[in-house]
Formats: sequence, structure tokens, C-alpha cells
Amino acid sequence: TAICHVILQVLFFAMIWEIFYPERERKRLAGLGGLLGMNLLMYFWPGMDSWYRYPLSAALILGYAWICCQRHLEKALFVLLLFYNFHALSFLIANSIHQWGTEWMLQRLDPGSEVYLLQIYESTAWGQKLMLASYGFVFLVMVFILGKIVKRPWDMSWQDVVFLSFPNAAGGMLARMMLDISMVKMEQGMFLLFDEKRDMVWKVPLVAIFLYMGEMSAIYIFQQYEKLQQERQKHFVEEQ
Repeated sequence: TAICHVILQVLFFAMIWEIFYPERERKRLAGLGGLLGMNLLMYFWPGMDSWYRYPLSAALILGYAWICCQRHLEKALFVLLLFYNFHALSFLIANSIHQWGTEWMLQRLDPGSEVYLLQIYESTAWGQKLMLASYGFVFLVMVFILGKIVKRPWDMSWQDVVFLSFPNAAGGMLARMMLDISMVKMEQGMFLLFDEKRDMVWKVPLVAIFLYMGEMSAIYIFQQYEKLQQERQKHFVEEQ
């Protein structure tokens, strides 16, 4: 499942990139292949933490944009931050589905059964598959809605990137915070957030959905503002 997760991330990033950079070119295929190859190499590299994939992938993507987009990194950086936000929000929603599904399967096991340990292992494995499937489905839905909202690509300034990236930063911070507090080692044992606070199973994905809706609303409003500015400029030229 971990390898599938790596491949899905690269493919989903390519889908978001396609929305904002619809021009097809051979160099893009080479860049996508290099990104996928680097991520798989780092995954199989012994002793390398998976966390390193993200900054190295970001460096490769921005380097590609620097070369192929005439040193304009504004929109490329926004696409990268948008991908990280979608990844974080999809993970939060999928993790809640995983928690609920795994608990549902474990509650139906018989502790007195001779194959109880085997059943726990199988339930855990199915829970991981459920999480991967949920993550992929939620991410696809997010990208699909994004494609419907973004009617056409537009040029961006650094000011635009800052304005549109606040929800992206909030999504990443929320995911990082949830990872830090979901399992905390204490003197008397382990604190498991979803065991102690059952309502977090639906509260966390609800907050993730609100953050996603905030980002989509910001993009939609920004597009409407750009359209209005172009119409005003056209009207001014006609008057002159």
C-alpha cells in the first residue's frame, strides 16, 4: 500500500499541474517520470525517512518550473502548496474513515476464537486498504471539483500566491497537529485521541471539508475578480 500511495501522490500532482498548465509538451512527461523515479528511489533507499520525499520533490518541481516557465515560480509554487493542502485534507478524511472502519471490524471479532490474532491482523490490513482507497477517492473528488472551478489558467503574482495560500497553510498545519496529538506517549501509557474523543472521528473531516471549501471559494472569487478587471480594462480601451 505504501508504494501505491507514492504513485498516487505523483499522479494526483500531475493532474493538478495539468489544470493550471494545460499546454502539453514532451518535457513534462520527462519531468513527471523523473519525479516518480526519484520518489520510488527514496522510498526503497534503506534508512531514508519518507518525510524527505516532500522537500526534495518540491525542489525538483520548482527547478523544472524555473527552467520551463521562464523563471516564473509564482504559479508553480501555488500549485505545489495546493497539492500539499489536498494531500493533508485527504489524509485527515481518510484517517477518520480508517479509524471508524477498523473499529467496526474489530468489534465484530470473537476474542475467544483460536484465530483471533489472525483476524486482528487481517482487519488491520483491510483497514490500511480502506484508508488508501478513501485517500484516493477523496483526492480525486477534490481535483475534479477544482477542475470545474478553474475555467482557464491565469498568470499569478506573488501577491496572488499569498492571498490564495492561507487555506493551504491552514490545511497543512491541521494535518501536522493531528498527527502530533493523535498518539501521545504518557507516563501511564499511550493517549489515543480517537479512543478518548470519539466525536473527533467526524469533527476532523468536517473541519477538513470547511478548509477545502474555503480554498475553492478563494479561487472562485479570485477568478471573478480577474474577469471583472479584464472587462473594466476592455471597457476603458473602448471608451478611449
